[in-house]
Amino acid sequence: MRSSLLHTVILTCCCSIAFSQSKPLSFKLDAIEQGQHPLPPSNSVSHIVTVDPTLWIGTSKGLARTLNGGVSWEHFRTLPEFVNDGIFAIAVRSDTIWTSTGFTKEVDDNDVQTGSGYTFSFDNGATWQH
Repeated sequence: MRSSLLHTVILTCCCSIAFSQSKPLSFKLDAIEQGQHPLPPSNSVSHIVTVDPTLWIGTSKGLARTLNGGVSWEHFRTLPEFVNDGIFAIAVRSDTIWTSTGFTKEVDDNDVQTGSGYTFSFDNGATWQH
C-alpha cells in the first residue's frame, strides 16, 4: 500500500515537472515598436468580450485587444480619451465599442470603485471619444 502511494506521488511529481510551463522559444520585442505589445496590460482580467476574430479585455490597467489569438496586444490606456486606467465594463456590437472607465479611491479606510464616464468608438477602436 505504501509502495503504491509512493509510486503515485513520484509519478505525479514527474508529470508536473514534465508538463509545467516553460520559457517561450522566441520572444519578439520588435512588435512593441509597432504599437503592439507581447502581453496584455495586466494578468488580472475583469471583462472579456469576443467578436470574431477580436478579443477585447478590460483590466485595472486599461483596455486591450488582440486580433491574432493573443500573439500580440494593442493597448489603449495611453490615449487621453481613457481618463482612468480601470475598465469597469465593455460592450461591443459590430464596430461600436463602449467602455465604462473608473478608478478605486479610499473612503473611510475602504476602497470604493468610482466611475469616470464612458469611452466609446464607432469605428472598431480606430478613434475614441470620452
